[in-house]
Amino acid sequence: MEDPRSDALIAEGGPAWEFWERLAGTKQYPGKLDGSGPVVAGKLLARKRPHLIPIYDICIKQLFERPKTDHSFWAVLAAALRAHNGAFYDQLARFRNKAGIGEDIGVLRVFDVIAWMHQGRQGQVPTS
Repeated sequence: MEDPRSDALIAEGGPAWEFWERLAGTKQYPGKLDGSGPVVAGKLLARKRPHLIPIYDICIKQLFERPKTDHSFWAVLAAALRAHNGAFYDQLARFRNKAGIGEDIGVLRVFDVIAWMHQGRQGQVPTS
C-alpha cells in the first residue's frame, strides 16, 4: 500500500476491490460463497495479500471511527503510509524491527496488531 503502484489494485474496479465485492456480497454474483460477508472477505484478502490489504473489522472501525460501510479505508490508509515521505510506514517498520520479527511480516500486519492492542486496552478497567 505504501507504493503508489498499488492504487490500481485497490481502487474501485481494481482486482482487489472486485474480489472483495464478490466475497462480501455487496453485489449479486452467482456462486457467491455462503457465509461470507465484509469482514470475512477482508480477512481473506488480508491473508492472501498481506502486504497490500489491511484487516478491516469492528475493532478498526471503532478505533478510527469509520462508517459501517467504508469504501475509502484502503485509500486513506495508503495515503497515510505515503504522507511525509513515508514517515508512518517507517515508524511501523521500526516497530516491526524492535519486536524482532522478520520483514516477511508486512507493516500492514504491524498496523493491525497495534490497532487491535490499542482498541482492546480502551475497554479495560484499570486493575491498580
